[in-house]
This record gives sequence, C-alpha cells and structure tokens, in this order.
Amino acid sequence: YTALVEAIHNGEGNCWTAKVKTEEDLVEAIATGTGEQKDSLCFIEVIVHKDDTSKELLEWGSRVSAANSRPPNPQ
Repeated sequence: YTALVEAIHNGEGNCWTAKVKTEEDLVEAIATGTGEQKDSLCFIEVIVHKDDTSKELLEWGSRVSAANSRPPNPQ
C-alpha cells in the first residue's frame, strides 16, 4: 500500500507514507503525519499479526469482505 502512495506522489506530489510494525513506530508516524506532514496526503500502513485483532475488527473485516465481493449496484 505504501508503494501506491509513493507512485501517486512520484517525487512531485504532496504525499507522505509510512509502514509501521510497532507501537512506537506508529506513534512516531502519527506525530509526523499531524506535524511536519500535516499538509500532505498521509497514509500509514500498519502491519499486525493476524491474531492481534479484536472481535469487532474481525466482524468489520467480514462485512467489508462480503460487501467487496458483491457485484456493483448500477444507479
């Protein structure tokens, strides 16, 4: 996902991205995104272990997956 933002930025845009794996990295990325990069499109990719999720997050993920697998609704 971070590569997508880097491609959009292409060295010329106003985008910033970070990939984090620890809580400390996340705190630092949020501080950067709300500080020196506050005027940029900020995307923080968080890598977590598959078992490190709450029941609510698993339920939400199931709903998103089901919604994404439906055919489009033409309007």
